Amino acid sequence: IRRSCLGKYHPDTAQSLTALARSFHDLGFYSHAEPVISKAFQLARKSLRGEEHALIAEALYHKAENYLQMARFREAKETHDRALEIRMRLFARSHPAVADSLNGIADVQFALGDFEAAKMGYDESLSTRNAEAQLSRSIARSMHAVAKVMMVTAESLRECKRVMERALVMRKKLLGSDHADVGDSLHDLGLLNFKMGKTEQAAVLLDRALANRQGALGSRHPKVGLNLAALALVFRSMGRYTEAKDLSLDSLKIRRATAGENHLDTAESYFCLALSLKDEGFYDFPHALTTVVRARINEMDTAAKAKKDADDEERKDESQENNLEQPSVEEASDEGDQKAEGEKHSGEPSTAPSDDNYEDNAIDDNVSVGSVASITSQELNMGRGATVNEGAALTSKDQQYAVAMLRMVMETQMEYLSEDHPVVLETKAEIA
Repeated sequence: IRRSCLGKYHPDTAQSLTALARSFHDLGFYSHAEPVISKAFQLARKSLRGEEHALIAEALYHKAENYLQMARFREAKETHDRALEIRMRLFARSHPAVADSLNGIADVQFALGDFEAAKMGYDESLSTRNAEAQLSRSIARSMHAVAKVMMVTAESLRECKRVMERALVMRKKLLGSDHADVGDSLHDLGLLNFKMGKTEQAAVLLDRALANRQGALGSRHPKVGLNLAALALVFRSMGRYTEAKDLSLDSLKIRRATAGENHLDTAESYFCLALSLKDEGFYDFPHALTTVVRARINEMDTAAKAKKDADDEERKDESQENNLEQPSVEEASDEGDQKAEGEKHSGEPSTAPSDDNYEDNAIDDNVSVGSVASITSQELNMGRGATVNEGAALTSKDQQYAVAMLRMVMETQMEYLSEDHPVVLETKAEIA
């Protein structure tokens, strides 16, 4: 309606596109959100003749948040920095939008393993938010983020638990027990209890988090995949190997469908599945699984080339658009032009398909999950070697399979993370 009445190059039209992109992001459809938020940023910049505007900073902020979920950390950091620069020029340092940007930058630093810098960013964001002198969802978010840094750095786990529980209480009071933010708190409290050696409590909390997220976000959301992987880790430590394997497979299917092959989350699920198979006695790893992982490496090269071509094309289009004069309202509201503009990126519409078939189109197990769908229990059993007693040594061939799989996982991790990142070090230890 806004595009029809006001024209394509109008701030309100750009604002609607930003809201649409945020909806895609919240639903976990990050690849759908990316072209929409990019178009929103382009339209806002054209309609406002520059970048010194809150609407442009907001579009940049959400673009950076989406990059983070897609594990495009360098782009996330650069885009967050741009949004912060604009907001600092427009608002006082105590403004909530500035705190959001500080928190976003800290999220990227946390993902990259720079926990000291992340802690400083979260603390600064929280001190800014505390100036509001009232409870808010944003304060709970910053408080929870500070506790997460404390957890991964093993800094006073008791204090960490106290802060996390305080954030959980605040979220329940402000948002209700069924809100997805409550699921985030339950999930991380479960991980914290696991880190403290309280596996039974960890399993209960992670199970509650899973139920919350499935209800609030749907069974195919990326956070559900994350939750399944965490629960598999806890079950593995409890000796519940079959359940851990099934959860790892479910997590892998969700992450391949939502995040794609070339993503850290997918690598983590492969890693968890490899450990679960080893625990169950699959020392001679099934041919089906090995083939999938090897094929993934070839797909990564193809995906990287496709992304480079798409980025080059986007820069070319942006350059051409910058040289064009702003079209009239009549031209902008032309229906054919709208359709072409909406489908410029990735050959897919920037608005949602119909409600009836959108989710099936976005995540189709038969298409997106691909060959991993063939890893059934029956096929895994076909790959099982002779029964191995506890503590028995792997054969040379078994070791080659295991090391090959874990090296492929590590290659994906090191595309994004430094060699001394805890996640990479964990994989190296398993290889050793």
